[in-house]
Amino acid sequence: AAYSADIGCVRITERCLPGNPPDAEQVTAARAFAAERLGDAFTHVPVDSAHTWVGVAGTMTTIAAVALDLPEYDSERVHLTRLTLDELHTVCDRLVGMNHDQRAALGP
Repeated sequence: AAYSADIGCVRITERCLPGNPPDAEQVTAARAFAAERLGDAFTHVPVDSAHTWVGVAGTMTTIAAVALDLPEYDSERVHLTRLTLDELHTVCDRLVGMNHDQRAALGP
């Protein structure tokens, strides 16, 4: 089964994260928004039996590039990157702690 969750970083930032960097309340709101969107996916996909999740598009490629600590974006290195849930959380925590300029410096 598959489901596409409309949950990119731009949407979450615009709706929930106006701070630079965001404060704890804003991060909590963003996590609640993401959980709500993912909850929609959980009604369509048997998540408990899923062994692999596939992320696509800009948000996921950026997360992969940060996890790989690339000095500049490299699509060949990012393509088919596998991350554990712990690695995903580590990158997300790192990004949340950055201000806009620091995130922008990561590249397009």
